[in-house]
Amino acid sequence: REYLSPPNHAVFPWGETIYNPSGQEVSADIKFHEQVHFRQMKDFASPELWWTSYLLDKKYRLECEVEAYSGQWLFLRRHLPEKICKEMLFEMSVALSKYYELDITQPRAYTMIRLRDAIS
Repeated sequence: REYLSPPNHAVFPWGETIYNPSGQEVSADIKFHEQVHFRQMKDFASPELWWTSYLLDKKYRLECEVEAYSGQWLFLRRHLPEKICKEMLFEMSVALSKYYELDITQPRAYTMIRLRDAIS
């Protein structure tokens, strides 16, 4: 909790495994989000090294999450109506601003996710 404030339903990537302590169903868009983290981990020698960088370096953590949330939003846009996608983008921006100890506002998180999408 020193580096993150995850909600009770949070899931965590490790290698190519999604750990799901709550046991709740993991939706397809969340699985896609975690797959982005799986790809990010491949740039490191081990999941431990990725997690060390992710936890200790706020800038890196922000880059990782913006990439993952943008990918998640693109996934949703391919599968759901635009109105629902906009609502989900708002929810994702709330999560990004609230649970990752990044010192960013919800509007800033919203913009970052959308801008990342625009340049992807």
